[in-house]
Amino acid sequence: MHRACRTRCDPVVQKPAGSGDTHHLEFDVADPDPGTRLGGQGTGVDGEVAPGGAGVDIAPEIGRRVIQQFTNSRISTFPDHVLGIHSTFAEAPPGLSTDGLTETQRRWTEETRDFWGRRAAYAKQQATRPQTIGYSLVDSPVGLLAWILDKFADWSDTEDSPFEAISRDRILDDVTLYWLTRTGASAARIYYESHNSLDPELRVDVPSAITMYPRDIEKSPRPWAQERYRQMVRWNSPDRGGHFPSLEVPEFFVKDLQEGLSAVLSACAVR
Repeated sequence: MHRACRTRCDPVVQKPAGSGDTHHLEFDVADPDPGTRLGGQGTGVDGEVAPGGAGVDIAPEIGRRVIQQFTNSRISTFPDHVLGIHSTFAEAPPGLSTDGLTETQRRWTEETRDFWGRRAAYAKQQATRPQTIGYSLVDSPVGLLAWILDKFADWSDTEDSPFEAISRDRILDDVTLYWLTRTGASAARIYYESHNSLDPELRVDVPSAITMYPRDIEKSPRPWAQERYRQMVRWNSPDRGGHFPSLEVPEFFVKDLQEGLSAVLSACAVR
């Protein structure tokens, strides 16, 4: 999803201690005090920014938008303390023209528009009435499995079944984590809590490595992504992979991450 070469301070997930029964509390991403904890030199250590799994499974699209927005805003505010980022998602600013795009890039924009027009009802539900679906997610193992398996089935780079790329046990492991911790509802609420927090004008001015997988649910053409990521040092568009590349094409994913971070660190060395 989204990784950053960082200094000593990382964004963290703030969730009340205990079980997932936190209907009266918000679930949000917290920022450690950068004024007191961003004083050190960059270490070049790789760190993943993820909302407790919500950006991967239950709250994938808006969830990762929120996390990316959070990461990008910290980078924009404190660019001297961030070496760079590697991301499998690069949301472009709104209102860009399709003039000059290639046929493939135009198809990407059409597929993204189709996703939000016909296949994103779950996002509307979680952004407006998360607790309604939340009861099903914490009360019914079948309901939780259906809610998550639907995303694996629709968003993986497969033809008939997500099990073509991801093992049945791996998906059940993923669902079980939410079931045993009773965090289905609290993970879904990040949509509601952060629905209006995205800044369309935000720009990222640190070295960035972007990988856009062909069967992901939202894809930005490179010219569009460069409008936001203004120091793009590497762009990769592989032949395979969907929304879950670390599970679908794990060997390629790791190699791509290593090469992306290498490009970021090389750019940092000449700055």
